[in-house]
Amino acid sequence: MGKIAGADYFEHQNHRGLKTIWAPESSWCVVQYQGRFGFDSISILEPKDSNFIQTDIGKRIDNALAAAINKKSHDGEEGGGGDATTYFRIGANRSVQVRAVSTTDPKEFDLKHAKYALFFGTFDLRSKKWLSAESRALQMGQYDVADVAFSDIESDLKGESFSTEADKAKSLDERMNAVYSTARLILPAARFAAVKQEQIKWLKQRDAATSTDEKCNLMVARIKMLQKLLW
Repeated sequence: MGKIAGADYFEHQNHRGLKTIWAPESSWCVVQYQGRFGFDSISILEPKDSNFIQTDIGKRIDNALAAAINKKSHDGEEGGGGDATTYFRIGANRSVQVRAVSTTDPKEFDLKHAKYALFFGTFDLRSKKWLSAESRALQMGQYDVADVAFSDIESDLKGESFSTEADKAKSLDERMNAVYSTARLILPAARFAAVKQEQIKWLKQRDAATSTDEKCNLMVARIKMLQKLLW
């Protein structure tokens, strides 16, 4: 149908990747070209007749992450948005929600000077505008949990195996804490205060479970509920 502008990619290219997320009705999709460190480009493609309409959304994400990282930096040196891990959800009315966490030190060679950032926004394809777009600097610990918090729990569980149910429960508890901590970072203080009270009540329910398997099932359900708050 045509060449995607600004893309330089071929299949099995070293240190490169391609990710495509289609809308449920297959009338448009998000295409991300992954570079060695972070994404090279992110576009929305809308097939039309024998061609397509391309809308870039990657530059805004990269610039927002860079602004948060550079604001945190004390050396005055400006750069890009670092090595960003992105997450997408197709929303209603031709919109896409984007979450991204980024680091300037993906190989962890210089943790003392590493910088971290978070982006969260919603792009409206009908108006070709961002309905919301925010970024903020993170501490290393916040980055570590946020990088886990947005990933899909069901998909991850399918790819994981545990020696014992106790090991699974420990992993789920760590993941739930990561999602909970990220919710505290993103949500307004009043909203998170209510979530905190809900969490305290839920923990009593989990601790009253009579088996490890039951606790695991409760934690998976709770993780899914908490993740909804992140979007």
